[in-house]
Amino acid sequence: MNKLFAILFSLYVLFSVSLKAQETTAETITVNNKQYYKHIVQKGETLYAISKKYNVSVDDIKKANKGLGESLSLNQEILIPIRRNTQNADSAYVPKNKSDYLEVTVQKGQTLYSISKSYGVSLNDLIAINPTIENGLKEGQIIYIPIKKLKENPQETVDKSTNFISHKVKRKETLYSLSKKYNVTIEEIKEANNGLPEGLKQGETIRIPVIQPVKKKQDISINKNFIALNDSIKLKFDTIFKNSQIPDTALNKKDSYIIAVILPFFAEDNQSIIEDGKPNQNLKLKGRSHIAYDMLNGVKMALDSMHKQGFNYHLYIFDTKGKDSLQVTAILNNPVFSKLDLIFGPLYSDNCLRVAQKANELNIPVICPVNQNNKILLGNETMIKCVSSEVIRAKALAQKTMQDYSQFHKIVSYGTTEQENLRSDIFIRELSHIKDTLADTTALMSVSITKCDKGCITNIINKIRKDTENVVYIPFKDDYKVTALLTALNNVLSEKNTKTRIILMGSEKILKYDNIDPEHLAKVNYTYATSQSVDTVLFKTLNCEFVKNKIKYSTVFSVDAFDYTYYFTNQLFKYGTNFLNLPPSSVWKGAHNLILLQKTGIESGFENVGTAIHSVSY
Repeated sequence: MNKLFAILFSLYVLFSVSLKAQETTAETITVNNKQYYKHIVQKGETLYAISKKYNVSVDDIKKANKGLGESLSLNQEILIPIRRNTQNADSAYVPKNKSDYLEVTVQKGQTLYSISKSYGVSLNDLIAINPTIENGLKEGQIIYIPIKKLKENPQETVDKSTNFISHKVKRKETLYSLSKKYNVTIEEIKEANNGLPEGLKQGETIRIPVIQPVKKKQDISINKNFIALNDSIKLKFDTIFKNSQIPDTALNKKDSYIIAVILPFFAEDNQSIIEDGKPNQNLKLKGRSHIAYDMLNGVKMALDSMHKQGFNYHLYIFDTKGKDSLQVTAILNNPVFSKLDLIFGPLYSDNCLRVAQKANELNIPVICPVNQNNKILLGNETMIKCVSSEVIRAKALAQKTMQDYSQFHKIVSYGTTEQENLRSDIFIRELSHIKDTLADTTALMSVSITKCDKGCITNIINKIRKDTENVVYIPFKDDYKVTALLTALNNVLSEKNTKTRIILMGSEKILKYDNIDPEHLAKVNYTYATSQSVDTVLFKTLNCEFVKNKIKYSTVFSVDAFDYTYYFTNQLFKYGTNFLNLPPSSVWKGAHNLILLQKTGIESGFENVGTAIHSVSY
């Protein structure tokens, strides 16, 4: 199950370009009898990104270019030392007392960061035990995890004695493809089959473990509250919904509810890979239909879970065929539409707006499961936007600042667009609002504001106070600006005798950039707000349920759809079709999402304002 959970941290995964590919595009030169690639710096490139591209360390590049710092110039020429035959050296390393270590094979996409988090071992310990990995990992490479450290930092344990799936090996199947198919590790498959000393053989039957996580003893009470493994997935809502005194006559409860899923399935184009709503993972699906099928799996799982609790429903599935306006018109004119009690979808903004307007006339709640502009809520009182906006997240970061860093020097940068400047305005306004509620009137005295013009990065750096602690908020998400700022901030932190500490705050999107060094983010304690917060046990348990039901695709989209559908059908079940008229309750935490609805205006819909604050750390 570690494989699926690793999806949640894939934002930190950095993909490297093979050395072989570079040999065909970079000029080779010889300096002092040593061979180098001559690299021309492109816009937005950092030393870290270049080091990964050529599979060498940043230190090696600096040694080959005397006086080279972290800051690079566009079209600058730098020398890249050519490494030869490094794979054998990496794979040949074996620690002393091998029995004291767990042997792990590096999977595709894994990073030092993700492995350290999965096994609860620090990056420093990993590198100390496996010195050859300091310059990066390679798929298939063997590394060693100290068993002693695992005992000192107990992670989730698994019960591997029961629950196996029999699998007959097909032609061209590999341990890697099976591990991906069933969301288990290669080591877990080997362990379940006596190590498979002769490898896989076509036609033989092997056992695939379905692993159910078991938390430490002191956390078992949480499992009992939120999980019933033998009864699908149950969540304890009694402690969340506190509106029990509302009379039943106001709730409009029904014996059965009619629910619709309206998504771009492209059913006709994908007809050869549709089977009970589960796509064949070997074929490429059209458009966003892979997301649609993933979400449908999550919806079905949630409805099945609710049905086992007594919730009766009829499910209708509508195919929007992408942005086909005639198809959406046909859906809206379908006689079933006017009888619906809850709608999940659509994905495309134009479709979503049309469905929202029609549903608003009929007083039907609509679950919007993907990020959309808040304009979709205007005039549509039954629209529910599940993914919080950047404005909500800016407010959450300001609240975090005043809660934990009120005495820090605060630097707020403006951007170059109206939306960026709005987020900065919201951040400052929220700081001021919270300050007015505090007894300490000095909490907001130290605030510097800078504009992001031609000297954007320099302006921010000049505001840094090197004798104290600083919080820096940036509204922009441009990867070139962000990488330049990170490099400059890390240079400040590297100065001798510096006493400063920097907390950089901004968008979650920045974590997706593959040219940003995670270590640079960690050094500035990069902090962001998100509506997603993982319940590890519930997330893994839910994935087990997907595997048991032979659902091949169980991605984050599936889990999000499960969370949203479970939450709102439980509202329907408990409070009837008028549940949106109830006052807000406390934040609900699902497997992957936090949900707390807030009405955005008198005649507007609801936005999910449930947020969690995360920071990048070693």
